[in-house]
Amino acid sequence: MPSFEWNKIIASVLTAMIVAMVSGILATFVVHPVELEQPVYMPPGAAEGAKGAEAAAAAAAKPQKLAPIGPALANADPKKGEEIAHVCQQCHTFGKGEPNKIGPNLFGVFGGPIAEDRGGYEFSDALQKHHGEKWTPARLNIWLHDPQDFAQGTKMSFPGLPPVQERADVIAYLATLTPGGAATEKKVVEEAAAEAKQQTKPAPAKPAAAAPAKPAAAAAKPGSAAK
Repeated sequence: MPSFEWNKIIASVLTAMIVAMVSGILATFVVHPVELEQPVYMPPGAAEGAKGAEAAAAAAAKPQKLAPIGPALANADPKKGEEIAHVCQQCHTFGKGEPNKIGPNLFGVFGGPIAEDRGGYEFSDALQKHHGEKWTPARLNIWLHDPQDFAQGTKMSFPGLPPVQERADVIAYLATLTPGGAATEKKVVEEAAAEAKQQTKPAPAKPAAAAPAKPAAAAAKPGSAAK
């Protein structure tokens, strides 16, 4: 093909590209699209789906109330709890008289006062708001599930233990790290078993309401009997 023909083809392509580019530039000056505040047409079920998503997000934002720890604690295994607590050894010590680390020593923390008596450990302001309270199984349950739920702003960076049985096992293990040792843990389990039994006990049936008494038949008037 002669070079002249190639030049015409190339010139045609370049011209088309230039025209397209100039058209696009001119279009941005002529047309000003406005973004709609809301869709003009909603597919069937879309509105309900959006409301459901908003409701789910609102429910997720609210703190969920934890189930009582009693039933799980009644079946807790302190040995398993000790294994689970191995991940805590990076920040805590568990033996009696051992020094604090990033977090306080945890011997005797079960049943002990919150934010005090930990060898001079400096607790966060968030945890000190619970000063005067004790580490009961119920409070340890919340703390082990999510420390921020118990004390918003605490220095504790632990992500928490979602499985309730794992929390119960750790609580049972902490109960052995007390002056009472295994006896304390046994007492805790017995109390938890009694609590669980009470929770599963069916409520007494309400007595059936007595049927209203029918009005007595009017007394027969004298002389009204058939003769």
